[in-house]
Amino acid sequence: MCTEFNLKIDESTELLDTRTFDNYDTNELLQLSDAIKKSCFEFLFSSHIECCPYCGSIHIVKAGKTSKGRQRYKCNNCKRRFINSTNHLMHWSHLSKEQWEILFYSSLNNDYLSKTAKLVGISIVSAFYNRHKLMYVLNELINKKQLSKKIALDETYLTYQAKGFVNQNRRGISKDKIGIACAIDEDGNYVVHTADRGRPTSSTLIDIFKNTIRPESIVISDSQRSYHQLMDALNINAIPTVW
Repeated sequence: MCTEFNLKIDESTELLDTRTFDNYDTNELLQLSDAIKKSCFEFLFSSHIECCPYCGSIHIVKAGKTSKGRQRYKCNNCKRRFINSTNHLMHWSHLSKEQWEILFYSSLNNDYLSKTAKLVGISIVSAFYNRHKLMYVLNELINKKQLSKKIALDETYLTYQAKGFVNQNRRGISKDKIGIACAIDEDGNYVVHTADRGRPTSSTLIDIFKNTIRPESIVISDSQRSYHQLMDALNINAIPTVW
């Protein structure tokens, strides 16, 4: 499923291989953004079944209908039964596809929760939980990529903000910052994942990258100690860089 998702995005962004963002005008960038959003939505809400949602096997067969007349499938590998919405955004959801579409585009436009709730016709609490459900699925799709060859690792920081929390404006990297672990390989595949408050620890980095970085890869990073421990744990070659 992730491979199909990446192909859909690549089809929408094929011009990026030959042109830089500086060579796009505003209308072209807006069209590209809309194409990417449309590809994401079509993938997330596609009713087409290609593999088992539980084990990923492609050996599936039709297995009758549900009491509501929906097509049921059976996996010949794990023997489990499912329908096209199993483990899907709309699984056990009270929102219609049209409501999900409004919530999807509103969320990607960075609308306030109150505006999203009004557009979808639901409460702010429902908008909050469904937006998190959407972001969780998008995060899972993006961060399941495998990185290989030469990989650059780094982190960036965002200011922590929460209701009732007053920032102390401390200097340097403190608990007032949220660490975002970032990695990109020479083929342009990338992983972006929230880490810790303050500097990411080695245990957090290992959890993020243990199933992402292939063993034969060469990693380029700064001299932060947690990166050294990550390389040792994954047993991969590293090229430390002093900034």
